[in-house]
Amino acid sequence: MTTISLGAALPGFRTFASASIPDGTTVSIAISDTGGSPAQSLVGRGIYSASANTITITTILASTNAGAMIPLSGSAQIAISPVTLDFLSPYNYRQVTAVGDVTVGASDLVILLNKIVPAPTNIILPAAASRQGGFPVTVKDYSGNAQANNIRFVLAAGETIDGFSQSTADANGASKITTNNGKKILYPLLSGGWYL
Repeated sequence: MTTISLGAALPGFRTFASASIPDGTTVSIAISDTGGSPAQSLVGRGIYSASANTITITTILASTNAGAMIPLSGSAQIAISPVTLDFLSPYNYRQVTAVGDVTVGASDLVILLNKIVPAPTNIILPAAASRQGGFPVTVKDYSGNAQANNIRFVLAAGETIDGFSQSTADANGASKITTNNGKKILYPLLSGGWYL
């Protein structure tokens, strides 16, 4: 993750603070830096810190530096710039009624498990760093059967949930929904892994 100090706004624009962006808000951003050679640009998501007047880049969606953080010359311009996933409503959901495991898709924000035939279910998570937009995924036991039919999150190789490996998260319950009508929200980390 890269933290960038924010400066004064360009004429006709506002600072994050004067635009009333709350502390800790995740925003989609665009960075343009024409001060270096060659000029660089980036689209991603970051967390705004009002107290430090910084933005910490958590997700890079695209960049002129082969998808990596761009070198900054000191004269970069940063702006809040919506991306496609910003227009998806958190009320968009996928209801799963079929038997079998469920793979989290790139645009899945909410998955409601409402299986016609109750059974334990694995939720196959993608690599966290590949989660488009850095958006979390919410999984809910919509049918109310999780106590008898646990819902288990399956991590990509080498990833963690709250810092726990798959086997430890299975043992301590971090990777499971075990209460009827329970839900978990998993947030992807740019460095890999998920947190609750």
